Amino acid sequence: MTFDKKRTKKQHIDLQIPKFSGLGNGDTGVLPPARMYTYDSELYDETSIDSLEKIEDAVKNKSATKVLWIDIEGKLSKDIADELGKIFNLHELELEDIINLYQRPKVEEYNNHLFMVSRMLYYNKHSKNLTNEQVSFFVYENVLLTIQEEDEDAFEPVREKLRKSKTNLRSGNAMQLAYFLMDAIVDNYYPMLEEIGDRLDDLESQLLKSPDKSLLPQIQNTKREVFFLRKAIWAERDKVNELIRFEHHYIDDKLRIYLRDTYDHCVQIIDIIESHKEISYSLADVYLSSQNNKMSEVMKVLTVISSIFIPLTFIAGVYGMNFSHIDESGKVAPYNMPELYQDNGYIFVMAGMLILALAEVIYFRYKRWI
Repeated sequence: MTFDKKRTKKQHIDLQIPKFSGLGNGDTGVLPPARMYTYDSELYDETSIDSLEKIEDAVKNKSATKVLWIDIEGKLSKDIADELGKIFNLHELELEDIINLYQRPKVEEYNNHLFMVSRMLYYNKHSKNLTNEQVSFFVYENVLLTIQEEDEDAFEPVREKLRKSKTNLRSGNAMQLAYFLMDAIVDNYYPMLEEIGDRLDDLESQLLKSPDKSLLPQIQNTKREVFFLRKAIWAERDKVNELIRFEHHYIDDKLRIYLRDTYDHCVQIIDIIESHKEISYSLADVYLSSQNNKMSEVMKVLTVISSIFIPLTFIAGVYGMNFSHIDESGKVAPYNMPELYQDNGYIFVMAGMLILALAEVIYFRYKRWI
């Protein structure tokens, strides 16, 4: 796609698009849900797109004074991606990046446009799981193409700004729109971090109150989410920093000021994530320590019980040997347990065993072992 920088307001952009081949016999798959936004400082239009032909017509007939944003919300088949590549004159490496979706946030310059990738993380409203979605930006002078993995995103605040007249966004170019979208992705980290922070506080309270083995999977899941957030925001920070230093006519000094603000947000988010990371790791240590303490308490109780019953078992074992102190001829056999025939011997032995057990308990309490 090539833009004519010397056009007048009455001229249209010459995109130099190769002739569109059409959908043929249906081999190109189905275009995911898509919307088209056309605006300037005075006019605004928002429509749905259900075919590649409409995208091609919109790009060919675009007004020179308006910004065109085409937002595709869904994964692309290879054939659909190839057709988009023909419409927007995309490089084969770009097509590979939008088909093989897990790309690190980056910015690349091609002959007539910028290609950028961001990672958009959010909690899926259906599964409630953390979704790590790729968003691809293709920025031309007054045309922006965005491709998302899913139809859920963090772009609604930007759309609301577009629908309002007399905003800075409505008077800006496609690169400024791309900035607002990337900034919305970064700002969406804050509610997620707040939710994770509340969850960590609840887990800490539960661990201190009643540590249960069901808490460990929750801690591990939170640690995994913090890891994904950390990995994504570090790469996003590097990308924003690269954009600040990028020498390109789409990026002027005014935009660099806004990019520096987004960079500051990334740094702030990284600080919060590092704090959550430390807390999540400490919670795992607290859980393991509580389990060890619980095991120690159990072992202490069992040890005390064993210590009490060892001498009682010894006494019972001695008197259970059943040696008689009288031999077969009726004579007294020395040293053969005369206590077996002692009057009230059973009561004396049981009382002695009880006194011994109580004495041991008192001694253990005195030593503060129980």
